[in-house]
Amino acid sequence: MSDQKITVVGSEGRFQADQKHRGVQLITQDSNGMEELNPYFSQIYMDHDNKMSINGYGPKSITRFIKDVREIVSAKVDRRMLEQLRPSFKSSLVSTSVIEAVNTSLNNGNEWVFVHPETGRVQHNHHDSS
Repeated sequence: MSDQKITVVGSEGRFQADQKHRGVQLITQDSNGMEELNPYFSQIYMDHDNKMSINGYGPKSITRFIKDVREIVSAKVDRRMLEQLRPSFKSSLVSTSVIEAVNTSLNNGNEWVFVHPETGRVQHNHHDSS
């Protein structure tokens, strides 16, 4: 739903950061094609004892989801309470509805559209012809 890119082209390669895909693309003379990297999803670190640890939004979100499911199943937490604390499909309705309304308007000659405040449904604004 967004298009945020940075591209750097040099004599020995190309670097493209594309936040729409949450990662970067790297092409160099030494590579065998394009590498797709996502440095924010997970990073692997080695400490001074050569012990590996993993960090990033990927492992954290997966671990949090598993913990939440365990807590719901064991009745330690209520699902409705978590809906107030965690991102959900429901919480994405507002931004998704705005984007759908803009596209609907543009596809219909810039016609005003109505977004229902509770359901997020986009409706054409039909003017009364009388």
